[in-house]
Amino acid sequence: MAARFSSGAWTAPVALENNTQQAAFPAVAIDVNGNAQAVWAQKIDAMAANNSGYTARLDASTGTWGAPQLFEQAVEDVSTSQVGMEDSGRALIAWNQAVSGGATPPIHAVHSTPAGGFETTPTNFAGNGLALAVNAGGTALLASDVTSAEGTFFGISIRAAMFRP
Repeated sequence: MAARFSSGAWTAPVALENNTQQAAFPAVAIDVNGNAQAVWAQKIDAMAANNSGYTARLDASTGTWGAPQLFEQAVEDVSTSQVGMEDSGRALIAWNQAVSGGATPPIHAVHSTPAGGFETTPTNFAGNGLALAVNAGGTALLASDVTSAEGTFFGISIRAAMFRP
C-alpha cells in the first residue's frame, strides 16, 4: 500500500500490487519532481520457494502508480531491497540475495530509467546487508559488510562501490 503527502494532506492508500503473497522489506525513494519508486520482496505465487524482487513507479504528473515489475525472479531468496533516485527520475535498486551452503551472499544492483526500464544484467558485490545513497546528480554509494574470521578474531569490513551517471 502507498499514500502520498501532498498539499498538506495524505492521499487515500492505494494497493501497489494484487498478489496474494505477503510482501516484505519495502523501501521507497522520491525525486525532485515528486516521482517515486517503491521496491519490495514477495513470492511470485504460493508455489514459489523464495521471495523475488518487485518495483513500482509513481508518475507525479498523473498521480498514478505503474504496474509492478519483477526486477529479480529469485532462485535464492531476495531481501532488504533498497532504492535511490536522482533528479531526472533514474533509479538504482540494490538487494541482498541468499546463497545456499553458507557462502557470503551477494548484493545485486540495477539501474532503471523512466523511459527504458531496467538494465538487463545486475552488478554484483560480495556482502551481507546493505546501505544505499543516491545524490541529485545520480552518483550512488552502495556499502555492505563482509564478515571475516582470522584465528579467533571476528570483524566486519565495509566495502563500498560508487556508481556514476
